[in-house]
Amino acid sequence: MCQLKSCKGSTLKVTIVDVLTLTAFELQRLLSSQAVTSAEIVQLYLTQIAKHNHAGLKLNAVISVADEEAVLEQARRLDTERLGGKLRGPLHGVPILLKVPSKLTGEEEKTLTN
Repeated sequence: MCQLKSCKGSTLKVTIVDVLTLTAFELQRLLSSQAVTSAEIVQLYLTQIAKHNHAGLKLNAVISVADEEAVLEQARRLDTERLGGKLRGPLHGVPILLKVPSKLTGEEEKTLTN
């Protein structure tokens, strides 16, 4: 279970998010209600990947992660669009992780991670 804590105006905003069980539908509802931002969710996922992929639980499930600052900047842009009323589709601002087949050649893997 992860917890987001931030100040919104003068009111403390606390949203409990379990990134291991959170569905896209639930996340979209949280984003639409402004309970969380895409940038906050991306940071939670990146933190969990860093904590458990090669350390912690040693899941070794993620081959590569895009540049952290680049994905956070993209999430912030999507948050700005959402606040401006522009939604690209039902998954606007929802981060994704792609499962890659384990028997890829080096060139195929390189293509997917770039």
